[in-house]
Amino acid sequence: MNKREFLKGITLLGSSFILPNITFANDIVKDKKFIYIFLRGGMDGLTLLNPYAIDEYYKYRPNIAIPKKKTIKINDKFGLHPVFEKSLLKFYEDNNLIFIPRAGQENNSRSHFQAQDAMEYGNNQIKSNDGFLNRLVQTMHLQNSMSFTSGLPEIFKGKVRINNIFLPTYYSNINQYNKKELSMNLSRINPSIEDNYQNILKNNLFFETLEKKYTNFKSRTNGEKIGIFIRETNTNISFIDTGHNWDTHTLYEPTHGKLFNLFSMLNETLVDLKKGLGSEWNNTTIVINTEFGRGIKENGAQGTEHGKGGLMMVTGGHVKQSRILGDINNLKLEDAFEERDLHVEFDYREVIASIFKNHFNIPKDKIDFVLPGLTHQLNIS
Repeated sequence: MNKREFLKGITLLGSSFILPNITFANDIVKDKKFIYIFLRGGMDGLTLLNPYAIDEYYKYRPNIAIPKKKTIKINDKFGLHPVFEKSLLKFYEDNNLIFIPRAGQENNSRSHFQAQDAMEYGNNQIKSNDGFLNRLVQTMHLQNSMSFTSGLPEIFKGKVRINNIFLPTYYSNINQYNKKELSMNLSRINPSIEDNYQNILKNNLFFETLEKKYTNFKSRTNGEKIGIFIRETNTNISFIDTGHNWDTHTLYEPTHGKLFNLFSMLNETLVDLKKGLGSEWNNTTIVINTEFGRGIKENGAQGTEHGKGGLMMVTGGHVKQSRILGDINNLKLEDAFEERDLHVEFDYREVIASIFKNHFNIPKDKIDFVLPGLTHQLNIS
């Protein structure tokens, strides 16, 4: 095996992680957990939480609007896509879910990459040395943070080393080589790579422990594995990227097609994540966000174009009152942002800042370091 072959194998594993030693500078979080789920590509919030009582919803979306008879009505204006009956509907009925339509950011770019970077940096910049979750870890002096991704995302880049693990490929490559011979080859290539490999081996032992503790652990879904991992390691700050492209320009009919499949995947992930968290669900706050919304009007390919105001959701057992924060008064294009999109009513950073303050008792000066330039107008309890 040559150097290129080895490095290819290690890359498929994702970055190694070291199981954390938990340290706290004060009593900010202790046993509370925060999970950020990012839906990259611009998730269509007008389909997930549809304003069925507004006539323009059907006028501008004649082929892709959710029919009134199929939507799950949660009040006299809004309905939920029927695929979420086992997750979001259940969370809402349990008083564990806040919907925030017309949420977004100041950045007006309709570029996925620029909008995603700006959102992950959390400082109204399109270029930055660190993301807001790394700054959160910095100010809280926490070591127990994890990114469940194949590579470290911008949101977690910064001064503090953040561990990441990509569960879908974690088991698949390391055991196909003779460990002794591979270790010898690694030490000849680069001692630091050897150290990295040894960490992977140590962490494999941890997963072997989970396999003994949980029946059929390997065959469980990634959502459930993530929940189990967070619970077993007492990981406080987590980032999850669904790994799917939510950029739905074409063919998302109400009951099948690309968007329906994405919603089905998200529904299953949320159900399985809660199952894996077990009793830790009650100590957890989850933010589900996307870089921007979609256009009000469907396009000629029965999809939508990049938009502005999107749908943000806050869930988890630490949320104690379900509600819809804000409203959509109308969908008239003459009143829309640039005559095509929802306006942004809620800055996503204000939402997150309020969560950090009220759910995790983080003081204002530390929040201002993590998410600078806020007015702290929201009080989400």
